[in-house]
Amino acid sequence: MRQLFRLTAATLLAVCFLFQPRTGEAAIRIGLLPAADTLLLIVAKEEGLFAARNLDVELVPFMSSLEQGTALLAGRLDGTFTDIVRVLLLNDAGADQKIVATTFHTSPGNRYFGLAVSPRSRRTSLADTSPAMETGISTATIIEYVYERMLLTQGLDPNLFRPVSLDKIPIRLQMLLSGKLEAAILPEPHLSLAERRGAKVLWDDGELNSALAVVALNAEILGGPGGAAVPEALRDALTEAARRINADPAKYRALMVEKKLLPSALADDYRMMSFDMRFVPKTLPSPEHLQDYSDWMREHGLLKRPPALSDLLR
Repeated sequence: MRQLFRLTAATLLAVCFLFQPRTGEAAIRIGLLPAADTLLLIVAKEEGLFAARNLDVELVPFMSSLEQGTALLAGRLDGTFTDIVRVLLLNDAGADQKIVATTFHTSPGNRYFGLAVSPRSRRTSLADTSPAMETGISTATIIEYVYERMLLTQGLDPNLFRPVSLDKIPIRLQMLLSGKLEAAILPEPHLSLAERRGAKVLWDDGELNSALAVVALNAEILGGPGGAAVPEALRDALTEAARRINADPAKYRALMVEKKLLPSALADDYRMMSFDMRFVPKTLPSPEHLQDYSDWMREHGLLKRPPALSDLLR
């Protein structure tokens, strides 16, 4: 059964009790998830790049997208670091978020997601898929979208794979390494950690040419006093953060470990993510990419109504 972002009436009542909306002047609160490219926002905050552009930003960490989405719908966040699937899901659930920046866009040699096979697997390529490969994914998420785009772009028969839904990435990684799963779609840096421990990466998303991670802000913030200037100021700050990280990636390894974005086991030799400045952060997802996400989600029954894609970008 697909694990959609749905809140029952009882859950919503409890959430509203626990997370009363804020009132009065306050920082722009952006909910983070433990993904490698949140480093952009952390550097922009800690090195004063937001403040230099008259942005008062508070970064709020969450361990799961469910917790992050619950806080957003309860009025405790003004925006999220997330992916396009989550933006569409949350807007469908009643949020009114606008995408204001791209934090990761795929490019060759700079992977975000990949398919790894267990150290115990004898497969050496995607063409070697007999019998069907049991593959760990997370349904109704960006990971399932990437998995299906892998099948499409590589011309693979879906029947040669047997997807297994495992939402928690550490469990998916452990099952892969122990041989309980033959393959899994993993994000960085978990993909590199799997490779370090003997897994083989047979495919990555470098050729997908798609925005994967974004920052979205609530329409209320953008429509408030001074809100029209927020998107460009935020993109300027993130652009400078990307430039600094690209110029001296080794400098930021310790910060990634400190913020639990990078396992300490990878601290010494992890190939730091770089940011393709053609796309990050100022080039927003194209209408074609948004339509592709929307079409995929509607095909999978993830949206109750067609989203107004033309109003999704700021």
